[in-house]
Amino acid sequence: MTDKELLSLERIRPSDVDQIRAELSRLECEGMVQ
Repeated sequence: MTDKELLSLERIRPSDVDQIRAELSRLECEGMVQ
């Protein structure tokens, strides 16, 4: 995800960005495990 995408998400709601970042981190970790 690029900084530009994060900035556009932050315009929506910062808490949503934190949620999305946490979800992406979780998916990346699961992807590495598999």
